[in-house]
Amino acid sequence: MSKMSFLTAAGLAAAVAVSMTIGAVAQPGPGFGWRYGPKFHGYYSGQEVARDKVEAAVKAALAKATKGTAWTSPRGVKHIPITVDGQIVGNLWDDADLTKLEVGSYWAGPFGQHAELISGGRVVGGIWVKA
Repeated sequence: MSKMSFLTAAGLAAAVAVSMTIGAVAQPGPGFGWRYGPKFHGYYSGQEVARDKVEAAVKAALAKATKGTAWTSPRGVKHIPITVDGQIVGNLWDDADLTKLEVGSYWAGPFGQHAELISGGRVVGGIWVKA
């Protein structure tokens, strides 16, 4: 083994040890709450929200939601903001009736749950809710 490869391997081992130590500090014991995922690759909530709660929250938000002014990005993607009480809570990529949208997949994020909005079997947007 050359001296250079030994230094590289030793440096890598030290970096992994430091990363594991920092990871152990950033993830205090079991329980719920926001913290870093494995080796700082995103966040996780430590809890799962039932689908019926997410669907109810999405339906409640969409019942009082309005569409904002549509705009097109420089890459040609259409954006239609979904607003509730003056706050943007979601986005549509295709014009669709807000009352007829279905809930697709959803996942937890640091600010609530993000749900896909489906119309005609296609994902046409997304919305953030707190369920």
